[in-house]
Parts: sequence; C-alpha cells; structure tokens
Amino acid sequence: MALSPQRPAFPSGGALFSIAGFCYCLFAASAWGQSVLCLTSGCALFVKVLIFGFSPWEWGAAAFLLIFLLCLKRKVRAAFILAWLMLFLDCLFLLYMLFIAPCVSCLGAAVLMALNLCFLRRSSAALNGGKPHGASIALLAWGLLFFANSMAAVNELVPPWALVAGGDNSTRVFFSPSCPACRDTVAALAGKAEFYPVAKDPEDILRIAALQKFLDESIPFAEAFERSQKLTLTPPPMLQDIALHFRLIRNKAYLAKMNFTALPVILIQGAPWAQAKPPASGAATSRSGEAQGNEAVQARPPAGGFELPPELRDGSGAFPQCPQDSPEPCE
Repeated sequence: MALSPQRPAFPSGGALFSIAGFCYCLFAASAWGQSVLCLTSGCALFVKVLIFGFSPWEWGAAAFLLIFLLCLKRKVRAAFILAWLMLFLDCLFLLYMLFIAPCVSCLGAAVLMALNLCFLRRSSAALNGGKPHGASIALLAWGLLFFANSMAAVNELVPPWALVAGGDNSTRVFFSPSCPACRDTVAALAGKAEFYPVAKDPEDILRIAALQKFLDESIPFAEAFERSQKLTLTPPPMLQDIALHFRLIRNKAYLAKMNFTALPVILIQGAPWAQAKPPASGAATSRSGEAQGNEAVQARPPAGGFELPPELRDGSGAFPQCPQDSPEPCE
C-alpha cells in the first residue's frame, strides 16, 4: 500500500507576522495611522510616493496578504521566497533612506518583514531536513541598515536643548557666552525668543552651568546672563557636568547637521515682528527663514512686510557679526 506524502506543517509564525504586516500597512496608509506613526521627516516625504500608481504601503499590504494566503495553503517555500524578496527590496529602501531622511513608520514595517522571513526560514528548513535556506546575508545586511536608520531616527527625534524655552517657538537663538555678537543678540532678544547654548571651550561650559543655576533661582534671563558673565567660575558637580555636556553636544550636533559654523545662529519661523505698514523703499527687510552670523536666508514676505528689531541691525540692516580680528572667540 503506497503512503501519501506527508503534508507540510502549518507555518504559524509566518502566518502570524504576515497578517500583522498586512494590518500594519493598512493602518499606516490611513490618515489616523499617519498622524500616530509619522514622527520623523522621512514619513512626510514618503507618504505621497507612488510606485506604478500605488503607495508603498499598498504594495506592502498586498505582499503581506499574498504571503499569508500562501501560508494558509502551506506553500512554505513560495512564501519564504516572497518574504526574502520583500526583505531584499526593503534593504534597498533602507539604504535610500540613509541618504534622504529616517522614517519611523517604515522601520516598523521593516521589523515585521524581518520577523516574517525568520519564521518562514525556520519552517522552510523543516522541509529541507533541518538545513536552513539562504537569507543569512540578507538578514545581516538588513540588520546593519536597520541599525543605521534607527540611530538616524533617534538623532532626529531628540530635540536640541533649550536653556530658555518660549511659547510659540517662532524665534530660536543659538549662542555662546564668549561670543561678543552673541551677547548683543541676547540683550536684544531676551524675553522674545528661545535660547540654546553652545559651548566652544571649557570656560563656556562653566558659564552656561552658572547661567542655568541663576535661572533655577527664577532670575530673569537677561539679568542671569549678565551675572554669569561677571562670575568667578567654579566647576559644577560631576553628575551635573556630565548631563550638561550631553545637552551641549546635542545643540552643537544640531547646528552641524545644518552646516552652521558661526555664532550667533538665529532661526526665525513665520513673521514674529510683523508690522502694519510695509517698510520704506530700499529699507532692509528680513523675511521668514534662518539667519547665521550677519546673513539672513530670505523668502517672500507676508502682506505688509516686517523688519527685524533695530537692536539686531547695523546701519545696513545686517546682523552684527564677530570681527575676525576680535580677541574673543566668535567661530
């Protein structure tokens, strides 16, 4: 009597993660999912991308659904091949994201792809006498790319440290206590902006620590800044010093990402100094954008126009700058 061939075991792990991936892609494609999962700049960039008329989320949902149906039919090897192809394409996408911007929601789908492949690889190995199929190199490459993208996402999600936080965050000033132009900027914008300290030398770190201590005592920022400039410096406690170093490194890294190398850096969003009437012909105007040193990034002004505060303009309308021959460090 001939024995019928043994039916492959049901790939429960592959079926579970394929249906989970299907649901995740549908959720991420919805407006609600985008509001929940879109945490980094890459999410907003990739949400409107279409591949042959369909979004990546729709393609992903279709692929996960096909793998789930293959699992129900116990077509383990076919499901494994499709899962391997998905992970290979995801590796290419992760490599692309490294050069564009991190996408947290995309990383979530990538995790489900990798888990799906791992379980299907195990199920496929059972049909091959316990010997696993290939995909080790693909999983290793995926792991390296995933780690790199995860670090980029964490770096984007951790904001710079504001020593003085404001309300609407329309104006942000990055300053150093040892920069003369920064001191003028602090005096002009105290109470009107958020302030982010940047340390250029060990003395800056001590003055920022002193400034933070004065602010903790509810001293107004302008007065606290003046006191910290005249203070005899003493090193802060070690634990406080470590935490402060970490925060200052975050601020310096934030400026480095935007290729700013001189201080002060003033980031302006919108028109915080809108005026009722347009400036006179030939007058210097600052428009929405970012300012570094003595230069402002210009864009089209809103109706009515607006000007920078006079404290931040010299006779030509430019920002005050640190002279290159200044005995105090400016850059």
